[in-house]
Amino acid sequence: MKLLIPGRTGFLQLDSFSHLTLEQAGIPLGSKVMMTGSSAEEVASIVNAQDLPGLAPMDHDILRAQERATPAQASLALPAGPYTFGRYESLQQPGLSPPPSAALKLLHRLAADPGIVAIMRKHRWEVGLLSEMPPEGKVGVSAMCILGYNVNAGQEISLRLRTDDLKGFRRYDRIRETLCHELAHMVHSEHDAHFKALNSQLLRESAALDWTQGGQAGSEALATLATILQNVLDHPGEDKYQHIRLSNPAFMRRAGRFPASLQLLNIAGFNAVAQELRLQRNDPGLVWLSLAALKSTQAASFQTACGTFDHQVIVK
Repeated sequence: MKLLIPGRTGFLQLDSFSHLTLEQAGIPLGSKVMMTGSSAEEVASIVNAQDLPGLAPMDHDILRAQERATPAQASLALPAGPYTFGRYESLQQPGLSPPPSAALKLLHRLAADPGIVAIMRKHRWEVGLLSEMPPEGKVGVSAMCILGYNVNAGQEISLRLRTDDLKGFRRYDRIRETLCHELAHMVHSEHDAHFKALNSQLLRESAALDWTQGGQAGSEALATLATILQNVLDHPGEDKYQHIRLSNPAFMRRAGRFPASLQLLNIAGFNAVAQELRLQRNDPGLVWLSLAALKSTQAASFQTACGTFDHQVIVK
């Protein structure tokens, strides 16, 4: 049994204060008090009740709340076309942490890296397999420490992803540098002056061609894409705003040279047809969402936003 007392928060349980008088329990004489309670039969019926048909149990609601509180992991769109990697394999070994699935996602991230995509397309390189190699030796300590290798000029590139203690991954930028190193072996097998020159060139190109790293080029690309999408919304049905010539030097200089630009336009409904990009999936909602994604992100984080947006709205 419980007492509801005006002017006080909550209930006063009688069994906790059964040895006190009302005055000792802090209830002024003359107060109007409401008594609440349940019979023994009612309590027993609740205890023994089964879940009603169609009513989810409490633990189900808790799990749903946890899922809503956990950010969704966006799937990474792998680059299309011939100049990329054919397959991906992570190291399979019991007890690995992070697990092989996380290593595979890291390989996918490397393949989809805007700078890597750009240099592979520029140099027209095809690699059959991108794989994870087991750590051999300790980085900076052992006399022999291999960070990666290239088999038969592109049959397979294998990279060391994990730290010496196998408890984590190496820094992403270091792994990316190793990948550029192994791509230089697509042309030169020996570590001679020609190899070193190409390796340095690839590092410069991967940075210069990746507009998602920000800077003036990134801002210009974002502005160009925003203008294209805004024109589509402002002039529905007008053909001149629904195609982009890939031979247009201004477009290619400002945005078209960056793979992430073409990815966003594809998300918005533009597809490559002959020597142009044409709006074949004319869905104002997708165009609006693409424009919103541009306006809500900075150049440095656009690649992540683009992958998340693609995962959320595109049905293939």
